[in-house]
Amino acid sequence: MTFWLGDARIRAALLWGSFGRGNADDLSDLDPWLLVADDAAPSIEPVLRGYAEQTGSLICGAENIPQYAPPGGGYVGFLHEGRHGLLQVDCYWQPVSVALPEAEYAVLFDRQAESYAGQEYPELTLAEEAQGLQAEVEHGLRFTWFMFSITAKSLARDPASDLGLMFYPKPGLEAAAARLGQAGVLTPEDWAVPEQPLEKVARLRHLVSKTEQLRVIANAQGCTFSSAYTPCLLRYLDMVEGILSE
Repeated sequence: MTFWLGDARIRAALLWGSFGRGNADDLSDLDPWLLVADDAAPSIEPVLRGYAEQTGSLICGAENIPQYAPPGGGYVGFLHEGRHGLLQVDCYWQPVSVALPEAEYAVLFDRQAESYAGQEYPELTLAEEAQGLQAEVEHGLRFTWFMFSITAKSLARDPASDLGLMFYPKPGLEAAAARLGQAGVLTPEDWAVPEQPLEKVARLRHLVSKTEQLRVIANAQGCTFSSAYTPCLLRYLDMVEGILSE
């Protein structure tokens, strides 16, 4: 929030979801909702990515997903290292001129009444966009990491889960493996879903180990994926396993 507060383009920051309602638990994501000056809303996404990188805890970020975006705004997800391994931050933004959705939220700061014209904001050194092999492989691995995290949380909430979310990243992950010349790393057996909750956690651990193999190979071929993701997700799975064992 300190980064956002120093940027005049961000006129208000709200916190919604379970943290905004005051009923968050160890599995909860952070859901900040930013109100951005109208003229800055179309170009604010890379700025938010830059601030996420400055936290020092960022593991990876996801693409702007249009179907999650509020009118005139956008959504981008980030995975950070957190107290239980991973913390997912789902960041939404919208122009200040657009009405807020009906929701319960907490106000982090609100300076909409202040003048915006002529205010300065910090210039960021933004990471260059991925090119070549990294760009082609990045989506598959990044989306896989997000979906494994979401699948694990869903399993903790519902032990009878069929792990259906696990299959969303399957095409992208297999395409990334093929692009790396490692199509044989993933087999149909890897995607078999056990019946017992703790066996489902073990299946997720198995898939995480396969994805880690691909990350190591990708980095050896010039990519720059964080090595922090796998140990953080395994810690998160430890928490999920503990919840299911109770």
